[in-house]
Amino acid sequence: MTAPRITVCLVVGDEARDPHGCLQSARQLGHLLTGICVYAAGASESILSAARHAGAKVQIAHWDGDLSAARNAAACMTTAPWVLVLEPHERVRVDIPALTTLLSLPDRMVGEPDAMTVQVAGRHGGHGRREQRLYRPDRAHFTGALEARLEPLVPGRRLVTVGAGTEALSIWSVVAEPDAALERDRLERRLDRAYSAVATLEAGGVGGNDLVTALVERSRAHRALGDDNRALADLNRARRVKASDTYRWRAREDLTTLLIEHGYYDGANRLIAELRADGADEQYSDWLTAQLHSAQGQARVAWDILARLENATDSEGRVVATPQILAEQMHLANRLGEFDEALARCVDLIARYGLAARHGRMLFKLWGPRSLTGLADMIIQADARRLDEVADGFDTLPAPGPELAAALREVRTDTPKAVRIM
Repeated sequence: MTAPRITVCLVVGDEARDPHGCLQSARQLGHLLTGICVYAAGASESILSAARHAGAKVQIAHWDGDLSAARNAAACMTTAPWVLVLEPHERVRVDIPALTTLLSLPDRMVGEPDAMTVQVAGRHGGHGRREQRLYRPDRAHFTGALEARLEPLVPGRRLVTVGAGTEALSIWSVVAEPDAALERDRLERRLDRAYSAVATLEAGGVGGNDLVTALVERSRAHRALGDDNRALADLNRARRVKASDTYRWRAREDLTTLLIEHGYYDGANRLIAELRADGADEQYSDWLTAQLHSAQGQARVAWDILARLENATDSEGRVVATPQILAEQMHLANRLGEFDEALARCVDLIARYGLAARHGRMLFKLWGPRSLTGLADMIIQADARRLDEVADGFDTLPAPGPELAAALREVRTDTPKAVRIM
């Protein structure tokens, strides 16, 4: 079996921080990696120097806000049959034999993949999505100035994709909390690009999917800057534009969330009904319905809906990950006075997903004055595979966080046979 050859491609703009970690992470591809290409659009000289020092091929270009064009230009820098698209703030996990098996299909095999969908997770793993990040540049390219999406080079042809399990290949973000002033500047530039895109489409008489995409992007920039009124206007306009299914759903999903946050429950309920009638993901509609009932104080109804939820995916392919569902269940159980249920969800969030820093304070509240050794044992019994990460998370919390971290390490050392790994 011939191993596939993969080039990692990054678009590095003026907002990028040090991409060194991403470049080093790409080395996990081992012998599959043929090179790293950096398409630099406005990046500082220090970042360019670091990229070259790491062995990357660098091309300097002007940034015009078109992410798809930049990604396609980066792919043109290599002749490798496969390209893996990364962002500077991202890292990869890879199992080389598993990935090789997925990609090394016989030539001329029916169903030979053009692209692979990869799980892309946020910094804390709470909200992930599936994206086509690994693809054959001779068969597909990115389109869409604001929202980069992979489409076949031959119009009308359907992309053949294969899903990568997280054990074979996954991506996650390590973006730290940004400086407030720099973040606002970034958001304002994002809003300016969105206004420009909408104006260009309107001037050209272009509607449909492109206009919906631009309006939704502009609404998200408005919301990020705290202007929900303009976001509401953009989303109401977007939902009236004639477009294909996923684009109609996208506008309604965003609008539903906004209406729930501002207490417009009847309107949100109507939009959820429209999503269901229009064929949107049923479980994502259930997720929105649970949010609606929770906001209205109907915790029991929301709890019952979430108890049936398994795999909710929005119109952009973003998955409502298990930790997010567990966290919502934990808060609902706490509101209902079912503290053992809340404790069980909290322990799962911490033990299975390493979210000690985020949920540790809630854990201490639910556990009360009981023995920290007993709590450490409960965490270990739930899942001991991320114990070092969990202990490190508790070390960052005020007392009794460091004491529990020490107890975790002590219990693991003293009673290894008692650990049940699931």
